[in-house]
Amino acid sequence: AALGPKREKKREVRFGRECAAQAMEHTSGCQRLCQSIFCAIVGFPLVLIGASVLLGWNEKRDVCEQKAILAGDSNYKGVTCTDSSEHEGELVFFNCNLLQDGLAAQGFSGFGRGVFASTLSGYVGTGIKVEAEMLQCTERSESRKDNVGGGTTTYYNYDRAWRSSWIDPYRFHDRDKARDQCAGLQPSWPPEVPPTGSYYVNTVMADVWTLPTSLVRKIPLDTSITGTAPAGWQRSEGSLFTFGTGNSIGDIRIRFKGNNWNNVAVSVLGKNLMGTIQDWVAPDDWLCSGYTLQDLRMGTIEISKMWEMQRAESSGMTWALRFLGFALAWIAFCLLAGPLEVATDCIPCIGPMLGNAVSAIACCVSCLPATACTMGVVGVVWIVMRPMVGIPLIIIFLLVMIGMIVWKCCFAKKGKKVYDSEGGGGDDPGTVVGKQDKQHYSGGFHPGLQHLSLTTRR
Repeated sequence: AALGPKREKKREVRFGRECAAQAMEHTSGCQRLCQSIFCAIVGFPLVLIGASVLLGWNEKRDVCEQKAILAGDSNYKGVTCTDSSEHEGELVFFNCNLLQDGLAAQGFSGFGRGVFASTLSGYVGTGIKVEAEMLQCTERSESRKDNVGGGTTTYYNYDRAWRSSWIDPYRFHDRDKARDQCAGLQPSWPPEVPPTGSYYVNTVMADVWTLPTSLVRKIPLDTSITGTAPAGWQRSEGSLFTFGTGNSIGDIRIRFKGNNWNNVAVSVLGKNLMGTIQDWVAPDDWLCSGYTLQDLRMGTIEISKMWEMQRAESSGMTWALRFLGFALAWIAFCLLAGPLEVATDCIPCIGPMLGNAVSAIACCVSCLPATACTMGVVGVVWIVMRPMVGIPLIIIFLLVMIGMIVWKCCFAKKGKKVYDSEGGGGDDPGTVVGKQDKQHYSGGFHPGLQHLSLTTRR
C-alpha cells in the first residue's frame, strides 16, 4: 500500500463558482523509482526472453509452412463437384458452389436473436455478423510529471462515445465527475440485444462436399440484412436499427450482416474424409511436423493462384511477427534506462525536461542492441533451418556486437583519468581528462608560474 498511487480530489473554482472535484492520482518519485528498478531487474529479462522465443518460433513456422505448401503442391488432386468419393483420404482441390440446403434448420452457434427474432426470421445464410454499439461514458487519463520530486500526477476526465462492448462505470476513478461530464452513466447491456460478434452454422454444403466450421468462417459476411424494426426501435439508413434518440447515454444502434448469395462460387483445398473437407497434414521434415493445409477462397481461382496467396499470407504474417519481436526487444532494452530517467526527474525544476531527454536518448540507443538481438535469434534459427540465409545474419549480428564492444573500450579509454606526473607524490594535483601534452607545463613557463598553476588546480 505504501508503494501504491495516492488518489486525491481537488475542488476547482471557475468564474467564481465551485465545480466538481478534480479526480487525480499521484505517484511519488520513490514509488516510480522502485517500479522502474523492478522493471529493469525483472521486466527486462522476461520481455527479452519472450521476444527471443517469439522470433525463433516465427522463423521456424515460416520455414515449415513454406515446406508444407511445397508438399501440397506436389500431392494435391483435382476433383469434380459431383462425386465426393474421389481420392478419399488425399489432398483435394475443387471449384464448386455454396448451397442453402439445410441451413435454415441449423441456426447460428451461440447466437440469440432476442428482440430481433422476427426481423431475422427470413434470413438464411452461412453466418450472421452483429455490429452493436451503445453510447457510453468513457474514461481517459493524462499523466504529468511533477516539477519537484520526480513524481507524476494522473488526471481523469470523461467523454461520451459509441462502444461495441459494455464499459463498467463502477470501475471509474470518479463516478460523480463522470456523471457530471457525461450527463449520466450507462446501464447494463440489455440481455435481449445480441452483442457484437460473428456467428456461424456448423456445416455448409458446396455441391456434394461438406465444409466444416473452420472453412465456413472464411466465408465473408459483408451484405447488410434488412427487416422490420422491433417495437420501440427505429430503422434508419436502410439496415441500421436504433434505440433512443442517439444522443443520450444508453442509446443503442445495431446492424446485421450476412453472406452474399449472389456470389456462391468457392475454391476449396483440404483432405477428403468421407466427403467432408478436413485438415491435410504435410509429411514430416527436418524439425517440421504436424503442419496442415486447409483453405477456402471466394470465387473460382486456379490452384497456382491459391498457392501464391498462401505464400503471400505466410510471408506477411512472418514480417508482422518479426516487427513485433523487434519491438518487444526494443522495449526490453528501454526498461534498463527507466531508473535513470526517474532519477533525472528528481532534479528540481529542470528534472522533467532532463528526464524526457534521457528517455528519448535511451530509446534511440536501445534500437541498436535490439536490432542485433533480433538478427541474432533469426540467424540462429535460419542456420539450423536454412544455413545459406542464416550465416549472413549471424555475421551482421557479430559485427554489430563487436562494434559496440570496440566503441565502449575506446570511449572508456578516452574518459580515463590521467594525473599530472609533475604534481608530486603525496597529493593529487588535479584531474585532467584526455591525453595530455608533456610540454604543457615546460618550455616557456617560468617555474614560479608553473607552481602557481599547479596550486590553482589543486
